[in-house]
Amino acid sequence: MTDTPRQNTAAEKARQYFRKEAQEKAESAAWAEYHANQAAIHAKTERLKALRLTRDAALPQDAKPRRKAASKAASRTTSK
Repeated sequence: MTDTPRQNTAAEKARQYFRKEAQEKAESAAWAEYHANQAAIHAKTERLKALRLTRDAALPQDAKPRRKAASKAASRTTSK
């Protein structure tokens, strides 16, 4: 028993429809995972910022950590 061309076309359309539907579900799951990761990163950054500000506020004014400026002498090369 062979399929007629009409049945093959209908079967192919059904396969394409279900393939597209499965791809859309996978894409939406990927986007949901992406957004969840971004929210977690944002929450972690906010928590760390709050901890840093609390730590810095507790330090005496003269003991606050200062960032060192990049040394120009270290980046220069000696030439003769």
